[in-house]
Amino acid sequence: MPLRVKLALILMPLVVLPLILLGKISLDHLREQINQVRETQINSVISEATMILNQLEREVEYKLDFFMGDSHFLSFVSEPDVSQTSQVTEKLIYRFQRAASTFPGLSFLAVLSEDGTPIASSDQAQLSQLQLEAINGQLSSSNEIQTLTFFDIETARYFLFKAQRIKANETGRFISVIFGVRLDEAHQVIDALASMSESHVMICSASGQVILSSHHHEHEGQAFDCLNSIKHKGVLTIGGEASHQVKVSQIHQDLWLAVSVDDEQIAMIGQQHGILLFVVAGLVLVASYILIYLIMDYFIVRPIRALSHVSENVGQGKWHVNLHYEGKDEIATLYQSFNTMVANIHAAYREVEDNKKNLETKVSERTRSLQESAWQLEQAKKQAEIASRAKSDFLANMSHEIRTPLNGMLGMAQILEDTVLTDEQTTYISQINESGQGLLSLINDILDLSKIEAGKMALNTESTDLNAVIQHVVNLLRGSAMEKNLALTFSMDPCMPIFLDADSLRLRQVLMNLVGNAIKFTEKGEVNVIVDCLEQDTELEIVKFKIRVVDTGVGISPDKLTGIFDAFSQADGSTTRRFGGTGLGLSITKRLVDMMRGTVHVESVLGQGSSFELLFIWSTVPAPEVVADKLLVRDLEELQGNILLVEDNPVNLKVAETMLSKWGHTVETAFDGSEALELLKNKKYDAVLMDVQMPKMNGYEVTKQFRLFEQKLERKPTPVIAITANALKYDQERCAASGMDDFIAKPVRKAELSNKVQEWLNKGI
Repeated sequence: MPLRVKLALILMPLVVLPLILLGKISLDHLREQINQVRETQINSVISEATMILNQLEREVEYKLDFFMGDSHFLSFVSEPDVSQTSQVTEKLIYRFQRAASTFPGLSFLAVLSEDGTPIASSDQAQLSQLQLEAINGQLSSSNEIQTLTFFDIETARYFLFKAQRIKANETGRFISVIFGVRLDEAHQVIDALASMSESHVMICSASGQVILSSHHHEHEGQAFDCLNSIKHKGVLTIGGEASHQVKVSQIHQDLWLAVSVDDEQIAMIGQQHGILLFVVAGLVLVASYILIYLIMDYFIVRPIRALSHVSENVGQGKWHVNLHYEGKDEIATLYQSFNTMVANIHAAYREVEDNKKNLETKVSERTRSLQESAWQLEQAKKQAEIASRAKSDFLANMSHEIRTPLNGMLGMAQILEDTVLTDEQTTYISQINESGQGLLSLINDILDLSKIEAGKMALNTESTDLNAVIQHVVNLLRGSAMEKNLALTFSMDPCMPIFLDADSLRLRQVLMNLVGNAIKFTEKGEVNVIVDCLEQDTELEIVKFKIRVVDTGVGISPDKLTGIFDAFSQADGSTTRRFGGTGLGLSITKRLVDMMRGTVHVESVLGQGSSFELLFIWSTVPAPEVVADKLLVRDLEELQGNILLVEDNPVNLKVAETMLSKWGHTVETAFDGSEALELLKNKKYDAVLMDVQMPKMNGYEVTKQFRLFEQKLERKPTPVIAITANALKYDQERCAASGMDDFIAKPVRKAELSNKVQEWLNKGI
């Protein structure tokens, strides 16, 4: 829909509403004038009808006076018994007839005896004996002229009577003389009044009977409750017709005059006036619409259309436009603002285009820079991966290279311990063992830290007896505590579940570090290991608990607490000189605890001691079933076997051979993998101790080919125990994958070697 049409429709009520209001006021004023005219006409009719009825009543009264003054009538009344004298009666009737002819407007004349019996009457009476008696009964004993009204039900006629009672002089009896007129004789007058005023005129009795009606006698004689209806509502409904506005007036003590005006006339006049008003309003509406349409089109729509056209050109990139408008109204301001806006947009557009070109150049340069950075990052990543692999390889090689001579050194020290030594020599050997164990612990810490940083450290969770793990750590370190006269205690909350899903090896390593440090840095007092159960959910089968290692040692200053878990860090540089250590233990502990989804927290007071707290939320598990094992229910038998020892290092070969020979085993040796494989194919051994890194053929390949050889000959597998300086978990898994049965890390402890050999010899029984 065009804008000018919308605006015209919106403004149209401003014209229509005043027009409708003006029409309503005019119509109401017209109706009021019509009602006033009708009121005047009705009052005139009522006044005229009242006057006519009064004239009629005076005429009847005059006739009665005239008749009563007639000499013949007076002579008739003076007769002694008029009712019995037929001559007098005939004479009286004659006089009545003459009176009736003398007075043509007379409708009725009668003389009644005292009991109401008619003595004489005119021919026009047409009233029965009973009716005359009823009329006579209404007369009072007064000799004054009385006015009576009577409605004849049979003839449906209404009479107006003037009557007087006369007392006979001789007899003392009363007789009644009645003159009357039928009101229906006044039809001509009623119709003339109704026609003159264009109204409906009725004369009603007090009982509601319609005596006269201007509507051709159609309602005469009918009984209507017109008076009550008029008094309460001012409306009279006659014969089922439409309602009329009615005004009544009492023209006689028993008579009411009702004059009504048909509402249809007023409605028709109002309808005609409404139609005229509608036609005029329609013409004004159309003219107003056309005028508003033209005004809107000229002053609003045309400027907006021009603005829209220019906007389309601007949208198509046609910036060189300029709007002109003659005037100083809001449209002129809008045009000026639009011209300024287009100029600003054009300038901004040129600036954006310039910036776009500059941005494309910068983006291109930045893209090249990012590509170069990405390439450099990729190269750095590759170098980091190479460095990480080199680091891992270096650590593995260093571990192997360090463990190999360390194995020989510690092995020879253990062999020397079994010889006859002086006390001084025993002290030296003990110091050698202690130094070697310290070096081994350092190597293990470095390897653990390397594995954690490389993400190669994995947890092996299983059903773990928490009480047994902590008790084992306490038992191992109790000797160290006793050497320093320290009390080492362990207590567990009775509510704490015993068996948890945890990695017992790593938990033992964490506790060994914490309890070992507590003993190391405590000169006097005690070290306590305390387990507290904080929360337990039996439905979810989880427990929240805390392990505390509390000591009374040297303590840690507050400024050193934040970095205590950093690698190669200690609370005080002097502690290295006083107590030794590399500072790797707490760093490894922190990282292992994080791997086990726990937290570690330390509180310490310098000079009073420290408290390390481990907080875990772990799953509880039921106690494992006890499985009977022949190696657990009886001691290992001391068996001597034929053992093949494969080792390329002469010192390590000598150490292992010496230990095995002292235990009564028969030992054959091989210096490389090829030699070992030939021996295994040609001879049956009870067990094989296999080095991994050897010239010509490593231990993995030897074991694989030997297992294939056994399968081919369907021989019972010979136990193969790896003895290697490669102590990483990956190395253990590789040994198992190649077919080896067990694993011993260098440097080899005498007890461990003996137990492993005895275990496999007993299994082969």
